[in-house]
Amino acid sequence: MAGLTWLHLSDWHQQVQKDGVFDRQVVLDALITDIKERYKIHSDLAKVDFIVFSGDVAFSGKENEYQAAVTHLFEPVLAAASK
Repeated sequence: MAGLTWLHLSDWHQQVQKDGVFDRQVVLDALITDIKERYKIHSDLAKVDFIVFSGDVAFSGKENEYQAAVTHLFEPVLAAASK
């Protein structure tokens, strides 16, 4: 099958707890594993042509939530999808 392969993520709602702890690690770990192992579903999924994120990235729109989402979501997802 030829065509475009895309990954759609939505509504992460990043929060940073008062002690600075990232509160989505279990979900992130499972997501990254799924992205890395996507080729097991079908060989056509080995290459991701583009990623779309829609919905809410941050929980309350605070700058530190967006910064944490870059570090804890976007960068790991991009790294996993490029393998």
